[in-house]
Amino acid sequence: MINPQPAEFAKHDLTQLAAFLNASDTRTQAQAIDEAIQVNSLLADAAVYALQNGQDRYFVAERLPNFGSIIIKPLQALLKESADAEVKVLASLVLLRLGSKAGVSDLLQAILTEPVDRYAALVVDRLAACGVSETSEAVVNRLRQFSLKEIVLGKSFESNALKDFVVASA
Repeated sequence: MINPQPAEFAKHDLTQLAAFLNASDTRTQAQAIDEAIQVNSLLADAAVYALQNGQDRYFVAERLPNFGSIIIKPLQALLKESADAEVKVLASLVLLRLGSKAGVSDLLQAILTEPVDRYAALVVDRLAACGVSETSEAVVNRLRQFSLKEIVLGKSFESNALKDFVVASA
């Protein structure tokens, strides 16, 4: 993912753009709308770059749906480019929230591999809420990975996280 450089943003005078959006001339308004879309695309690319390279990716990811559909294409590109499991999970969760199933296979894999206290319960919750039928099978397969020592009630926070994981999948 390429990070848009400040020079690309500097090409756009937002004050003038706002004035053109309020112009009475339809052609001027249409050109301003086209330019506003370009600015939004640059911002979306920069936000996805922040998801890929940021320190606290979760907080970036939870705000990305506010971009709406304009963020879908850069997130889909990120899914294809990235080898980072956390980036793929978070990008997939955002895509799912926006109605795209592009990252469902990554999310199903995350159920099997993510630590329970990290994103696994959130992934199960979101997939189940979106009606992804393979969710139950992935949860059952994940549960088969645990030993009895790990699922004894009251053992620790991990035990509570496991219960949350199971409840979220129901």
